[in-house]
Amino acid sequence: MPDDNKISKTLSGVPGYVTVPNVLRFIGLALIIIAAGFYIGWSIIYNTWADIGLYSFVAPVFVFGILTLMYVQEKYHRSSEN
Repeated sequence: MPDDNKISKTLSGVPGYVTVPNVLRFIGLALIIIAAGFYIGWSIIYNTWADIGLYSFVAPVFVFGILTLMYVQEKYHRSSEN
């Protein structure tokens, strides 16, 4: 089944490893790394390991990273099985 969306058309001229699933995986992993790095960095600098304000920023970023990876796994892994 061909994928006729704008992203696929844009990425059609680049090498094979730059695909929509790989770009989404990169974004998901980047969100997780940013959340973990921000939490650790902020906690070290300000010595606050239990700060609700910090959690309110880090938790959604981390969750969106996990959800992005789950989306890629569900959508693109299942379509390759069929």
